[in-house]
Amino acid sequence: MKLSLFLLLFAAQASAESRWTKPLRWSWAALSAATVADCASSYGHPEANPLLAGRDGRFGVKAVAIKGAVIGGVIGIQYLLHRRHPKSDKAFTIVNFAAAGVTTGAAVRNWRMENHVR
Repeated sequence: MKLSLFLLLFAAQASAESRWTKPLRWSWAALSAATVADCASSYGHPEANPLLAGRDGRFGVKAVAIKGAVIGGVIGIQYLLHRRHPKSDKAFTIVNFAAAGVTTGAAVRNWRMENHVR
């Protein structure tokens, strides 16, 4: 009896944890893809952010490294928090998809700019 109750509680907890696990992983993929698209659309063009601009004032390798490190760090921290506090998965998923949407919008804007020559 105790074993079946334990298994029932464990199964309920496992299903509650896994409800947002797949969407969270998809949100990490979406955020990563959006960042790659933004980097690709900005590479070699003038950069307004002085933290990302290279010596020549353009978006280059330095900016890609910084953006990659930031996104990698965010996803890494979320992964660690996901393991300890699975209830935070829903909030992370929503924030990640929203950030991916905004970043994708910036990439689309970059590609549509008149001086964007490829």
